[in-house]
Amino acid sequence: RQRQMCIRDRDGDFGRVRLIAHSPSVLARRLYYCVQSAGWHFCNDRYHIERETGNDNCLLLCTIGGRGVLEYGGSIYQLQPGSVALVAPGCPHSYRTPKGGQWEFYWLHFSGSGSEKFAEYIRQKNCGVLSGAVAEACRDNIQRILDLKIQRETDFETIASELIAVMLHQLVAVIPEEMADQNEAVAKVLEFIHSSYKGHIDLEMMAKAAFISRSHLVKLFEATTGYTPYEYLLKYRISRAKELLLSSRIPVGEIALAVGFSYAGNFVGTFKRMEGITPAKYRRQYHTM
Repeated sequence: RQRQMCIRDRDGDFGRVRLIAHSPSVLARRLYYCVQSAGWHFCNDRYHIERETGNDNCLLLCTIGGRGVLEYGGSIYQLQPGSVALVAPGCPHSYRTPKGGQWEFYWLHFSGSGSEKFAEYIRQKNCGVLSGAVAEACRDNIQRILDLKIQRETDFETIASELIAVMLHQLVAVIPEEMADQNEAVAKVLEFIHSSYKGHIDLEMMAKAAFISRSHLVKLFEATTGYTPYEYLLKYRISRAKELLLSSRIPVGEIALAVGFSYAGNFVGTFKRMEGITPAKYRRQYHTM
């Protein structure tokens, strides 16, 4: 049974805050990604959090206005609007509003099987802070978690777990682009995939884009990104398909063709294998239009 929520919306010495706290059920603790707390802050420069021994759960910070400063993993990050940071459990860190400034952001404390591995993977790739569409998606998903809790959604724990899983996979999926600058050949292949994914692409075409052999490309690409070129192409196509599923009412068959699949059956099978659900079910669960 889902436990009673706690919602607070108040003004304080450091600014305005809206937050929820959640006590996960026994089932959720055993099987799900679990929300511990989440909220929204609009802070003045009195706001300063320091955790010398870290948290016992993961922390996601999505900046939407002003600027924050995060010290984590031996680095100092400037948290600008449109950025998202994922802090691993057990890692000393601090974050604050700069002197004389303001900072508006969403945050989410969560736990669950494997969540710390996602956070550590991102940290080890030197991508503790990411920006772009993934930050917007995380912001929207945290807001949805808040809304579900406020609305006393009976399936809150299940839906919240699914949303957290989506965010973690999206954060990992953008790492190849963030790492591209480390290798010019890989950067050229990524650029080729991003501009040509709607049409036919094979390994020979990708190798020609980078002016290297196919065997060299496979080794270099996997060493840099963690994926083979074909695996990344599929992930990128599925990522673009998810955007269309969430932002439009275009039929699934048309989306399949729009992102480079030759026929709908192949697209549906690939989507289910990679996401665990069919495109139609994904749309039903997450579509907000």
